[in-house]
Amino acid sequence: MGKILKNSLVVFVVINLFFGAPLRFLFSFILKADFLNYSLNGIFVALIVLYKRKELLAAMTRNIFLTASFLIIILYSLTFENTKMVGFFFYLILPLIFYMFFRDDVSEAILNNKKLIVITFILSVAGIAYDYYDDFPWKALSYSFAGKDIDLSRDWTYDSVERVAGFFRTSYDAATGVILLLILILYRSKNVLLNHILFVITFVCVYITTTKSCLISVALIYVVYMVEFVKYRGRRQIIYWLMTALSCFIVVLPLGLVVNLQIPFLSNESFKDRILNTWPFVINQFTSTFQYILGLGVGSVGTSQELFGNPNLMSTGDNIFLYLYANIGALAFGLFFLVYRRVLNVNHNIFIYLMLYLLSYGITANIVESTLCQLILAIIFFVPFNLVKKDEQLNPAYETSH
Repeated sequence: MGKILKNSLVVFVVINLFFGAPLRFLFSFILKADFLNYSLNGIFVALIVLYKRKELLAAMTRNIFLTASFLIIILYSLTFENTKMVGFFFYLILPLIFYMFFRDDVSEAILNNKKLIVITFILSVAGIAYDYYDDFPWKALSYSFAGKDIDLSRDWTYDSVERVAGFFRTSYDAATGVILLLILILYRSKNVLLNHILFVITFVCVYITTTKSCLISVALIYVVYMVEFVKYRGRRQIIYWLMTALSCFIVVLPLGLVVNLQIPFLSNESFKDRILNTWPFVINQFTSTFQYILGLGVGSVGTSQELFGNPNLMSTGDNIFLYLYANIGALAFGLFFLVYRRVLNVNHNIFIYLMLYLLSYGITANIVESTLCQLILAIIFFVPFNLVKKDEQLNPAYETSH
């Protein structure tokens, strides 16, 4: 891939991820071209076909078991779901597939472009701050897709408090965006005072988005940052057991094995509603042995069900494990096993921080349908963490290890 195309690719990814609301406002209300909004993922497909088709075929033939498993799940899903539901599920995860094949191009450009990261962080924070005091013109506007109105930037409240999104499409994407940018800056910055200021700014931004799970993510990242900063001898064990505990929560909570758990920032009505209503609603749909093995079918939980399925069965899942288990069955356990192997084998500050985010925020969010979160998932699963020289890393203890 040429340098110009690679740079254009990075600009496209950054604008789509961090400035999604104004981009769609441009398409729908200035250019009057709604179709551009839902053809964005088509760009991902075109790039994969043009530049990575050989790698795609090689990956499918190399991972025969995984490929066969997905085909079985798709065929199984088509026996009782319409093709639109199944097709839209894969449409939603196209960015994840794209990041998987372009991981070196995207991650190298993002990880090594300090100016881009800092400028995007400043603009993201400014957008959240402005939206807190006044509304952007794209707030509460929408475009039509599959007969449904899709928000340019979701306008909603929690306990009568507005959930601020800034330049992002949702408040939780805004929280995720500033956390990701914070992590990327920490990767480069050795200024302890500046890093603490950035933590405070990020915490405030996440707080005014009212995304409480992400507040826990910021707190956990800060704890691990301080443990590493003081070079505590047992830091690796602390990180390992912390991730193990979070992994257990992700699986145990939606299965209803713990009902009266009190978690700081999460012990509120919305969290209790997930325990008592949202998660049991999905679990109760598992009624046969086939479903316990193969799941409820691709697209059964999430936006696919909302747009093309049965509205009475619609649920966002609000938990990454439950979302994956419902959609792809026992393969969800396989993905968690792969993550566990990565935790054991990769010692790198970006990976550790992103894992803390994934495992804490993933307790109360399905994550997978967010394009921004898909970039994080791709980094966690696929980036080899050898794109930057070791002496450029923030923490020598977190050097690449395989």
